[in-house]
Amino acid sequence: MTDVTRQNAEEVEVHHWYIDASDLQIKPGDPYPVSLTTDLGNGRPFVFRHFDANQTAVYEQEFGCLVLKVWND
Repeated sequence: MTDVTRQNAEEVEVHHWYIDASDLQIKPGDPYPVSLTTDLGNGRPFVFRHFDANQTAVYEQEFGCLVLKVWND
C-alpha cells in the first residue's frame, strides 16, 4: 500500500483531497483499507468513514480537518 502524499493526491479545494485507487495500489475487487498513512496535514492517518452516493470511499484525517476521497478508477 502506498502512502497518500502531495505527489500522488490532489487538493481540489481547501482541505479536500482526491486520489485514484490505483495510485494507492488498490486493485479492482480489493477491499478498501480501514486507514491510510499520510504526511499531509497533521500526519495522522486517514480513517475510512463511508462510501458516498458515487461509491467513492471517503476518509477523514484523525484529529484533523482533511477529507480524502478515493476514486474507484
